[in-house]
Amino acid sequence: MYGRSRQSHWLAIIILIFHQGALTRAIPFHKISNGAIHTKIIPTETMSSAFLHHVDEDDAESIRDRLSESPLCLVVAAASFAPRSKALLRDVAALEKDYDGGACCGPSPTKPDVLVINTDESDELEDLAIELGLSDVPSYKIYRRGSAVGASSGGVVTADAIRESLRLAAAAEGV
Repeated sequence: MYGRSRQSHWLAIIILIFHQGALTRAIPFHKISNGAIHTKIIPTETMSSAFLHHVDEDDAESIRDRLSESPLCLVVAAASFAPRSKALLRDVAALEKDYDGGACCGPSPTKPDVLVINTDESDELEDLAIELGLSDVPSYKIYRRGSAVGASSGGVVTADAIRESLRLAAAAEGV
């Protein structure tokens, strides 16, 4: 006869929680073992950052204005299904410390605006990324007063490549 399996099964659902005072994306893991459910919640990434501004559907219309007004703006296309996106966003957020310490990106004393478009959150955001020329995830484009002055060029996008592009963009006109 068929007996109960002693195998454990894990289920994952992404939720939002407050973790150490910040809104955090987390995954609760439910382990079902021998009829008992065991749960643990693992924070995966902090979603709030003074440096990273996540674009939502309401912001999509005003992005062009923001790009044209900003002396230096980095736009990053990311998606939750792309593991490289999470790592890249963590590394880009770390650039803020480089700016604070004066060690990043050339002569620019001010931080760029950093806009993150999560393309898998809505069709509108995906369309916005494509309209801006960001068809891969992750990818980036750097704008100076509305004009594109740097972009990812295929392959793996790294924080070092973004840092160098920001340095070149800042040096081009002494932003």
